[in-house]
Amino acid sequence: MGRVIGDGVCNFEIVDVAVDPSYQGQGLGRKVMEYIDSYLSSVALGNFQVHMFQ
Repeated sequence: MGRVIGDGVCNFEIVDVAVDPSYQGQGLGRKVMEYIDSYLSSVALGNFQVHMFQ
């Protein structure tokens, strides 16, 4: 599961990425992040910002 919030144009924040403990270590978190990256590249303007907080 991954969740992104933003204005839909140029500012985005990745607020959650979670994988059920029984599925961790299988690269699923990486797949979620790749999907988020692909999505943001398709909807954002050329110069967009992504913020991640831990």
